[in-house]
Amino acid sequence: MNEGKTLLSVLTAAVLIAGLSGGLNAQEESGPDKVSFGLYIIDIYNLRMQDNELAIDFYPFYCYQNSNTDPSKFLEIVNAKEFEKSGEYFEQKTDCYYQTMKVKSVIKKNWDVAKFPFDKHTVEIVIEDIARDVNKVIFVPDAKNSSIDKKVKIAGWDITASRVQVITNVWESTYGDPDIAPGDYAKYSRYIFSFDLERTGGGWGTFLKTFVGLFIAVMIAFVTLFVRPEDLDPRFGLSVGALFAALASQYVISSVLPETPTQTLVDFLHNISYVFIFLCVGESAISLKIYMSEKIVNSQKKALLLDKISAGIMIPIYMGIVVASVWQALS
Repeated sequence: MNEGKTLLSVLTAAVLIAGLSGGLNAQEESGPDKVSFGLYIIDIYNLRMQDNELAIDFYPFYCYQNSNTDPSKFLEIVNAKEFEKSGEYFEQKTDCYYQTMKVKSVIKKNWDVAKFPFDKHTVEIVIEDIARDVNKVIFVPDAKNSSIDKKVKIAGWDITASRVQVITNVWESTYGDPDIAPGDYAKYSRYIFSFDLERTGGGWGTFLKTFVGLFIAVMIAFVTLFVRPEDLDPRFGLSVGALFAALASQYVISSVLPETPTQTLVDFLHNISYVFIFLCVGESAISLKIYMSEKIVNSQKKALLLDKISAGIMIPIYMGIVVASVWQALS
């Protein structure tokens, strides 16, 4: 009798082990959990170029089959300085588990201002499951329902396009784990929502507001070429004033733009303006010397002629350089 019970116990255990093994094999064969992922942006604000950031509020939403997946546990916004989750909502639908929440985030963005104010930018929201690699979770983009609310407005900017994609990201490090072979890097599914920004009116309004002070300063310097050489105060005083106005213009503009190691359109236009202001000062000094010289025949007429020739050369060249640099920025 005891032998019969023992045999029955062994058979029962064998059946349970076989069933468990079959269940595990079936799970392995089914592959990683596929999560349908999307997001809806409801606000974009606090765009600060000098701080390389902007704030974005959005609702991520996802559907998944495995109740143990729960993407909200390991949701990570890779390119966020900070983010906060609230109002998490869960519902078991007929064919999937559905989740959504509200996320307030501050996104890092290295603004390329080389062509400011004709700059265009692409902003990305990059999301990963930080705990489970592609062997466990794969995002499937819900492109149809991922978008930006039509009421979202950014002062001075137009949102021209948006798109979604999912890529496989490789973190090229074992993070010092001795159980991981060198080069055996983890791969994670990465969801990317991106949208394009372009300045309202193509940037022309910003261009005029930004550079009108600089151009007036240079024009004032050019006016000195039409002042008689012996009038020292206006001849040299206007040029010095123009120089300080140009310096102030660059200081104000630079204060709202991020630092960059490369020369921008703003830098170029100010630098070339400094050159022409100094040329006006130099020409005034030479013209005054000729005008006051007793050794030069018809010195006064020659000084006035030099002023006219200098004005006829410098003004068109400066305007041509400005137009060419702007044209290049637009191309």
